[in-house]
Amino acid sequence: MLPEPPYGFDDAPSAFAKAMGLEIAHWEPGLVRLEAPIAPWHLNRTSVIHGGIAAAMIDMACGFAGIYSPPGDPPRHALTLSLTVNFTGQTSTGRLVAEGRVKKAGRRVYFTEATLEDDKGQMLAFGTGVFRYRTGS
Repeated sequence: MLPEPPYGFDDAPSAFAKAMGLEIAHWEPGLVRLEAPIAPWHLNRTSVIHGGIAAAMIDMACGFAGIYSPPGDPPRHALTLSLTVNFTGQTSTGRLVAEGRVKKAGRRVYFTEATLEDDKGQMLAFGTGVFRYRTGS
């Protein structure tokens, strides 16, 4: 059984984010920092972070960077149009830290970049994404 959802995802319908153990460490317009403790199920068969975990954190950091809404405002939603991830390192213990930033935003589409580091500051991956705001967001 998984632990209770971390701060930031208890009010969001993202079972995947909850299962990943993601926490929103910082969130403001155009910027988000997500963190997750490395768990055994995050590792591949060579006992380092699975590339899919890294890609998912890059995707979520890029996406969340563009959908901030102040407390009390309706939440915004977006979907990924494209995502490019480059892998630069590996780790197997500690915490993962993903930081996403909006580079350019229009009325319907926004462009982002993100990095993924371990808790010692070693870069593990970086990427770019293009996202579309969901209707009504």
